[in-house]
Amino acid sequence: MRRQAAAALSAFAILGAACGGGGGGTPSEQLADALADLRGTDFSYAVTLDIDNDVLSNAAAENPAVGQASLFAGSFSMAGAYKGDDASFRISVMGADAFSMRLIDDGSEAYMQFGVVDLLAGFGMNADDILGEMQAQGALPAGLEGFANAFLSGGWVGFENDPEAFEGLVDDAYKAQYGDPTELQEAFKPIIERFADPAAFIEQYGTVTEADQVDGLDIFEVTINARSLLGDLARDFAAAMESQGDNPAFSDLGADLDDFEAELEEGLAEVPENIPGLTVGIRDGKVERMTFDLGVAAASMGENEIAPGAALILVQLDRTEVDDIVAPADSTFFTTEQIIELMEGLTATTGA
Repeated sequence: MRRQAAAALSAFAILGAACGGGGGGTPSEQLADALADLRGTDFSYAVTLDIDNDVLSNAAAENPAVGQASLFAGSFSMAGAYKGDDASFRISVMGADAFSMRLIDDGSEAYMQFGVVDLLAGFGMNADDILGEMQAQGALPAGLEGFANAFLSGGWVGFENDPEAFEGLVDDAYKAQYGDPTELQEAFKPIIERFADPAAFIEQYGTVTEADQVDGLDIFEVTINARSLLGDLARDFAAAMESQGDNPAFSDLGADLDDFEAELEEGLAEVPENIPGLTVGIRDGKVERMTFDLGVAAASMGENEIAPGAALILVQLDRTEVDDIVAPADSTFFTTEQIIELMEGLTATTGA
């Protein structure tokens, strides 16, 4: 589980991390080394958006819906950590925790907490109100009361994760309707593998240059060949869909893929060949800071509404000391057997 979770961070880090100051090799080689150094190490990280008020105000003036989304984004932050076989992350909006997760023992246990209490209070409601209404309407299957109560009251809900135990639920009837999930996962593997090898990714899609030091950090600037990357990912996706020709869940996609290559080339013509804006700061060969400048990236697409430096995505990494990631003591926990029973009960209730 840690490997999959780390791959998700690496997908961003590949588009963003860099490597060791003062080390040997080309900037691209140093970047690949720094990405590889992240694997298997303990670190905490924080992701924030730094957006000028003028940018938010202009967005709201031009399009209220976009403005509201921008205000939401401007208050967004995420933080997390990896330690040993454990991981955690937390998403906050408007200063309140919206979602938290902890993965324990290489993902064999997962714990989630949703920040819904304040949201319900804003509508003059609470968990008891919702539960009572659901029970009155018969909309809450037996056995789900504990889960629903924990979820709606903002408590922690834990799950035992045993993939082998769930394999028996994927019966012939399910496969006839949705296909074999194992085959589908295999079909999409090439997409994930494009991000798996930092050195290969950088060589194929990235251009890395070394800039002046800032705050004692060696700075690397990264440009991504967006047109080539998006084209390859789209072709990977199309190939995955074609390989599922016998899967009834994708039967309607066959005709859509007939003119795929021509339509893809037409669409890629609108994508800039290269997108700059990513800078990475490293200290002693270790990634410490990543910054993506939306203004610089937008300018490469011919958009000048956002000035360089006015809208930044900031990622800060810290390896000095990572607190232990432990299971919440007060969680409502479901074993694999309980989850299977709940799923079977839910299926019987809904007739699915």
